[in-house]
Amino acid sequence: MLHCNEPVAEAAIERIAERGLSVPGDLSLLAACASYDGGALPIPTSSLPLPFDAMCRAAVARTLQQIDSGRTAGVELLPPSYVDRGSLALAPSGARVPATL
Repeated sequence: MLHCNEPVAEAAIERIAERGLSVPGDLSLLAACASYDGGALPIPTSSLPLPFDAMCRAAVARTLQQIDSGRTAGVELLPPSYVDRGSLALAPSGARVPATL
């Protein structure tokens, strides 16, 4: 799982390639809370992208509501979305997890 900025994700993918590993054959990759396009990485990476448009709309609406009412508007949870780019696979039975890459 990648929870990092794009340059770090690119460096991690380079290390994976240097070790001769394949995605998703040897390991799966998922970009969590990605602020970048996982499809533009050297290995297209499935992601749970940040919904910037929805986040901004909700923030503005909550701010205006708070200004109008003088009260804190509370918390709004936004549903996640998943973008499948083929970088995830089921682990084979009996698969070992390496300590480090």
